[in-house]
Amino acid sequence: MSVLRRSLARAMPATPQERAAALWSFAYFFMLLAGYYVLRPLRDQMGIAGGVKNLPWLFTATFVTLIVAQPLYGALVAKLPRARFIPIVYHFFVANLALFWLFLTLDIAPTIVARIFFVWVSVFNLFAVAVFWFILVAMGATLGVHHLHANTAGEAAQALRPVAGALAGGLFAVGLLASAVVALPVLMATTAYATGAQMHWRRGLSAKVHDAPLFYGALVTSALLGTGVALSGIAPIRLLFLAGIIASIATPVGLILLLAVAANHRVMGDRPVPRPWLIAGGVVTATITVVSLAFIVQQLTISL
Repeated sequence: MSVLRRSLARAMPATPQERAAALWSFAYFFMLLAGYYVLRPLRDQMGIAGGVKNLPWLFTATFVTLIVAQPLYGALVAKLPRARFIPIVYHFFVANLALFWLFLTLDIAPTIVARIFFVWVSVFNLFAVAVFWFILVAMGATLGVHHLHANTAGEAAQALRPVAGALAGGLFAVGLLASAVVALPVLMATTAYATGAQMHWRRGLSAKVHDAPLFYGALVTSALLGTGVALSGIAPIRLLFLAGIIASIATPVGLILLLAVAANHRVMGDRPVPRPWLIAGGVVTATITVVSLAFIVQQLTISL
């Protein structure tokens, strides 16, 4: 045990209490993201089970629910200390999951339960998973206050120094590792599935390698490409910058194309999108386009 402790002390130069906090943070982020990535495909399936024609109303219900729930959540955060607030929130969501399991197992109003579950996952995402991403926002704000630029993960980790002290680098590494362990398999499998669907390959993780060689080849290729980029020497923060620029261009273009397809009566056939939804989609597309252009101008101005 003493050898293990000495090795851990060399790897993470911190007090036992700080190391325990870092390990608990790793477990927290891993379990939270793993749980969400399990629930998200179930949410999509529940939305389909509730009726494809009802999906617009499910999105509307999600929007209204979030508007109502957000002030209540904010009031709870303001009034309760973290030691009480965090257990209350997560016990609430755990109890909800137990109720969903009970209702679906007993086949009690499955269609209604499926619709409620669809909305509930979005609420869970906002009030539980979004906390994880707020850490990244806080880091960016900390760097911005001191007019610092992060070109490496080590420099980005310094944003946590006011909170984590000497443990900032280790805590940032733990967060990256936790997100990578959850996100990488999802991204690799998604890439392989999308490629296989376009090429009409046999695909599926349940299939054996010799039955779906092209699918597993695409999966391995995506992993090798990612490894090659990581070992290329390009600063990962620079890659995030470029990804943000690409996303700010691709998102408006994708929304415009999606809106054009939705408004095309020949494509939609006997399932046309109602005009109010097209107008709402146009407003959202215009807003995101303006914000994306502002982001591009801001980033180019900073880089110059």
